[in-house]
Amino acid sequence: MSVPARTLVERLFRPISLARVCFVLLATALAPQVAWDMGFNWWIFTPITFIVSCLIVTVEFALDATSSRKMLVGGIGLVAGLIFAQLLYPTIQYILERTSAEGRIAPKTARLISDIMLGYIGIVVALRNADWLRLGNLKLLLVNPTDRPKILDSSVIIDGRIVELIRLELVSGQILVPTFVLQEIQGIADSSDPYRRARGRRGLDVLDQLRTTCKTLDTIDTDYPDQPVVDQKLIRLSRDMGADLVTNDHNLHKIAQVHQIQVLNINELADALRPTVYVGETLELMIVKQGREAGQGVAYLKDGTMVVIEGGESQVGREKYVVVSNILQNPSGRLIFARLLVEEHERITV
Repeated sequence: MSVPARTLVERLFRPISLARVCFVLLATALAPQVAWDMGFNWWIFTPITFIVSCLIVTVEFALDATSSRKMLVGGIGLVAGLIFAQLLYPTIQYILERTSAEGRIAPKTARLISDIMLGYIGIVVALRNADWLRLGNLKLLLVNPTDRPKILDSSVIIDGRIVELIRLELVSGQILVPTFVLQEIQGIADSSDPYRRARGRRGLDVLDQLRTTCKTLDTIDTDYPDQPVVDQKLIRLSRDMGADLVTNDHNLHKIAQVHQIQVLNINELADALRPTVYVGETLELMIVKQGREAGQGVAYLKDGTMVVIEGGESQVGREKYVVVSNILQNPSGRLIFARLLVEEHERITV
């Protein structure tokens, strides 16, 4: 038996699935007796009972696949729609009477049409805007702007430093992860490229840490099918929700700024907190490997900044004093160039 077929059989024999089947069969079996007691034709009542019981099971199954929050939001939308139906009932009755061939319509019929139409509209509008009905969004006008929701992109999730920032309460507000970002990370984790696959799996591990660390973590089902690029979806979602964007992507950062979206770039934050190194400063570093160019050695500062040392190729594996000669700053970080320090006593010995 293939895996999908076995999975289907397992689902069919789950207790909840058996209960649904038993409900439909029991309701259909009791239908003739109920029809007899109520004076109905059981040949008509029995198939109707079967259809209605199947509809009930279908609705129950749909509700089971829907989150409780969306069910609550849909209920609120229904109540709002019914309230508007009562307010607009006279207008709708007037319109129906004007368009009716007989020029009149029963008040109960007009009220029923109003309730169904506006109730449906209320449910649909509420579900389409379900991501707005969150505690973080309801507080937007009452809290400091720094407490606005923060939307994470895939780069900052894979990076992983966001977990520590949240744990230290340096990032406030509700933390939101769109479903299309989750799908992007899943796609990276399923990549055939070992490097991309490792990055994707790291992103999934970080998400697990966020679930246990961040009490305000939530996912957003909102998607924009007309936007094929994830970055475009993030820009539009952040703008629609009035949320801040958290990213390590330099290009996405610049585009978000053009759209006047507040951005938290963790790379920029890390650069701002790095120890200050200036040209002419003397450092003692362990030269760990050869550089790209002939004669160069490579060392690292404690914060991971790469230091390219002129003449350090022959000193690999040794701790040496170096003098900083140049510092290059680019969007991806800093690159420091240095040269070996020739001490006075070494020159004398030579």
